[in-house]
Amino acid sequence: MSVIFKEKHYDQLSILLKNIAVIIIVLVILLTGFNFFFKNKNKVLSSSLESLNREELKYQVLIDNSKNRHSQIAADKYFDLLIKLAQYAENIALSSIYAKDKKINLNAVSMNQKNIFELIKNLKTDQKFSDVKLLNISHRDNYYFQLELTILNRGVEK
Repeated sequence: MSVIFKEKHYDQLSILLKNIAVIIIVLVILLTGFNFFFKNKNKVLSSSLESLNREELKYQVLIDNSKNRHSQIAADKYFDLLIKLAQYAENIALSSIYAKDKKINLNAVSMNQKNIFELIKNLKTDQKFSDVKLLNISHRDNYYFQLELTILNRGVEK
């Protein structure tokens, strides 16, 4: 009877080993399939990432170009204002012009005080400047003066 028991035990053990081997083989096949699937998915996603990076670079260049155009337009508007300012400043020598944000500070020299007040009057009547202030005026051999001009929003947009 002990021989039959050993054979039964051996048969059960061999069946158990066969089942474990089948399970291991199925797991290896499944893991190989998952590995193959994820490798292909990784390749697809990496190529998609590369194309997205190229698109991002293209749009970044477009954004930079539009910023440059916007700053160029603002600079052109400042130049237009300076040309207008120079047209008003007859018989006045502009020694320095400093523009920051919405203000323009200007130092100039004139032979005649009347020219200075005519310039201020013309600038006040111009619709591009909201405020014109005479900061300083002095007289040595000529009249030296400083003006501060505030630009309207529609005059120059930064």
